[in-house]
Formats: sequence, structure tokens, C-alpha cells
Amino acid sequence: LPINLKLPLVKANKPYDKEIEAFNKELGATFLRRNMRNASSVSRIDPETRVAELHGIPVVDLVEKPFESNLIFALTKTHPKPEELPLINVCLNYLAFSDERYHEAVQFAEEQGATPNQSLLAAVSMMGDMPDLKNGKLYISAILDLLTDLGIKDKSTDMDFDKACTLSAKHIPKGKKGPGTFAKMLMQKMNDKFNKSNILQFALRYVGKNKVDDHDLFLMAALFVDLAFDALVLKKISRSTVESMIEYLGIESRMLILSGINTDKNKFLTQLQKREDLVLLETSFTEVAYRVVFQQKPDATQLKEFQALLALTLTNGVGTISAKGAKESVSARNNIATAFGGFLVNTGLAHGGAGFEAIEFLLDAFKGTKLKDPAVLPAKTNLKDISNTVAINYLEFKQDAKQKGLMSYKRIPCINHPVFKGKPVNIDPREDYIYNYFKKLGIGNIFWDFYHDLVHSLFENGVSANVYCVNIDAVIAVISLKLMWGDFLKKKISDKEMQKIGFIIFLLGRMAGVSAEIADHRDRGQDMDTRTPVSETKFVV
Repeated sequence: LPINLKLPLVKANKPYDKEIEAFNKELGATFLRRNMRNASSVSRIDPETRVAELHGIPVVDLVEKPFESNLIFALTKTHPKPEELPLINVCLNYLAFSDERYHEAVQFAEEQGATPNQSLLAAVSMMGDMPDLKNGKLYISAILDLLTDLGIKDKSTDMDFDKACTLSAKHIPKGKKGPGTFAKMLMQKMNDKFNKSNILQFALRYVGKNKVDDHDLFLMAALFVDLAFDALVLKKISRSTVESMIEYLGIESRMLILSGINTDKNKFLTQLQKREDLVLLETSFTEVAYRVVFQQKPDATQLKEFQALLALTLTNGVGTISAKGAKESVSARNNIATAFGGFLVNTGLAHGGAGFEAIEFLLDAFKGTKLKDPAVLPAKTNLKDISNTVAINYLEFKQDAKQKGLMSYKRIPCINHPVFKGKPVNIDPREDYIYNYFKKLGIGNIFWDFYHDLVHSLFENGVSANVYCVNIDAVIAVISLKLMWGDFLKKKISDKEMQKIGFIIFLLGRMAGVSAEIADHRDRGQDMDTRTPVSETKFVV
């Protein structure tokens, strides 16, 4: 500003000077409480493109990011740097440990005929308030108190480490044992890669001079504070979200492990859960997710396809019932694990499980085609012929159902969408983007091409009044079926297991996006704010 417009910086009068000083030291945003029933500050549907966004970024742009990066992004609104990912992976893989009782709960639920979301809920509902991770929250809180007291607002600012260790000793309970093998590995990696961060340097010096109850969680607490610190300083996120990061990520990591097929026979997973092979713990969490779901090591193309699936299902806005389930649980003032349970309760065969039905549908459509590689169309196979046959058969089925007076009948899964309809040719922009994205990369998928032919065949044969869109659930179905096809031909996997995998992929992607909704509603919402006012209710006679 020009000199004559510049106001001098002066100290406020008492008591405002102390209040301003204290406020300027505080880390994190304090949000106004309000009714968050149908509201969100983290997700929305762009009114022009109709594509869902998380923290202002369209999900189609998040397909380039690894799963582990999007997990952190959902909570901190910031993607970690590539060089930070190896250490993040170590922590996520460590937190993923889940004892046998949880696996037994999932297995028992499956034996009773539970759907994948229901069987996973059986284990999540047992997690309670995550008592084994409580120290993590305590340590994060203590580190944030320290940074507030010292007025630290930049990770590279010089810190009086002796003073910091003395101040922290008042808040952090003393332990009796020194750091174990895992903690020593974390210390080495932090010192090698992140020696410019005063937060991590403080943590290393503190454990070098003091013993704590849980060195592993203390060091991870320092890492997650470091990852979230810029967002805290800029008041993008609340302090309470950062304090709960180990809990959020611990629940999500365990949900991943518990969602797998035949986990007891997965040698990779068995070794990972032992936490003994430190090199194995560095495995990308995206690859870990793939190997948990598909029970094999992926190649680069397979990993890219899987990564895209997880990103595309992160969110479909605050109105989607899976997000509403989590928000309603927060509104009832439940633990974080229970809020994740609310998300699982609000998914099912109509929401999330459409890929479950689509895999059955695709297997039936391609029966007898002798397809060996889903990326390459066999010489004597004509997709248009297959789609026409399916369309004609469905038309006959539909007409027969109407003649019998059946008001509802089984529909073709993964086509049409309540949002993307009413035009001569309808398009789900999320599916359209990723379809063309893979085409440019030279990644083919016969099942996906078939779906595009099918929606035109349905119109041409009079089944539909316009060309339906191929929706995002189809993407889950066609990519997951392609990834499972080799094992299917070798009879290493059953039809039922294949259908479960289609559902699980949706749950894992949505799980990450739901964490943002839970944190948001805990920050901004009010108790009971998701209840429906009496004025909006109806009594049906």
C-alpha cells in the first residue's frame, strides 16, 4: 500500500493483547457449528460437469494419485509429496494389523450369508473407540500443544530442542522400554529423508533422551503432525481431525485387511501382518490393497487400473446414501469406527453392490465365447452380435414380466443413472473420462466395450426410449472382472468370490472419501442434526 494508507502495527490494549497473542498461536481451524444434515464442506457435485469433487478436486483427476496419497488427502486436504509416501506406507501397513477375532467375525458373518458390507461391519462394530491406538491421539495432542506453546508456524523454523523436550516431558507419559526394531527403522528413515523438518527432528531427539509407552505410535504421531502441519497453519483443517489421524487411518487400514478373499491363505498378507520384514512394510499401500483383494502381485497396468477404480469411487457427493449413513452416525455422537459402520450399513446391492450383479451378468453374456484375454477381442467374436442377443432376450423377458403383471423385474446392472438421463444419448462423465483415458494409454477391456455396444443395442431394439449411459458401477465391474479373468479361467476363484471382489472395491474407495465426511461432520455438525423435521415427514395410508 502507499505510505499514507499504511496503518502502523501496534499492540492491542489489555485484555485483547493476550487474547490475540493466544489466538495467533493456535493451530487449526475452529468452524462454526451448524445443521449439516444435507451439507458438506468436503464434497459436492459440480453443477456443470456433474462430476463429484473431493476438496475441490474432481475424482477423475485423482486417478493419478496412489491410494495411500488419497487416504491422506481426504483428511488433510493436501496430497503428500512423492518422497513422503514410502514412510506413509510403512505406517499404514503397520496400522493394518488385525488380530484373529476380527477375521473370525467376518468369516462367521459370511457363513450366515452376509453381504460384503455386512460381514465387514461385523468386524468394524467390534473396534469400539480403538483403545490400542489411544496413545497415538495423546502423543499428537502433546506435540500440537508443544508447537502452540513455542509459536512454531513453519516446519523448517529453528527450534530450541532442549526446551521442547523439557516442555513435552510434562505431557507425555514416561515409559520403561527403549525403542524396538520397528521404531528404530522409523527413526533411521526419518533422519535420512526428513532431516529438514523440525517436528520430526524434535521427535527423534525426544525418543533419544526419553522412554515412552509406545515408541512406534509416538514416531507415527510426529509423522502425521508433520504431514498435516501446513494445512493446520493455514487453518484448512481442525486440530481435532489431526489428533484423530492415527485412529482414522488405523480403522481404514484394518478394514482393507479384513475385506480380503481367503486372507488365511494369502502368504503375502500373513508375512505383512507379522510386522517383522521391514522392507515388506514399505510396500505401496495401493499394491497391498491389490494383493489383499486379488491375492496376487500386480503388474504396472493392473495397478494403474485398480488405482483408478479406488479414486473414482471416493465420493459421489454428500447426498449419496453411503455418506449419509456416516454423517447420521456422527450426528448421533458415535465413535469414529461406528461412523464408518454407518457408511457400511448404508451400502448394499443397490448402492455399491451393483458391480456384484454386473459380474454375474457379464459372465452370462460371454458364456461360450472362449475369451482368453479381456484386453483383446478374439478373431471370431463380434461384440455387436453379443449385445444384440442380450438386448433382444431382455426385451422378451421384460414383455413377459409385464404380461404377468409384475410391477418390478430384474434390470440390467450398471446402465442408466438418475442424474444422467433424459437426453438422446446419455453419458456419465466419470465413466466417459476414465474410458477415454485408458483408451489413450492403450489399455483395452472387451467387457467395457461390450457395455458401450449394449446401451445402443437396447435403444435400437426398442428396449429403451433413448441411449442409456454406462455408469460408474460398470467401471468397477468390467475392470475387476478383467483383473480376475486369468484366475477365473484357471478355476482358482469362484463366481461368488468374483462378485464379492466387485463389491469390496467400491467399499475401499468410498471408505477413503467417507473419512473426509466424518471429519467434516464432527467439526461442523451438531448432535441430532440429521433428523428429519416433522414438517417434512409424510404418513402413507
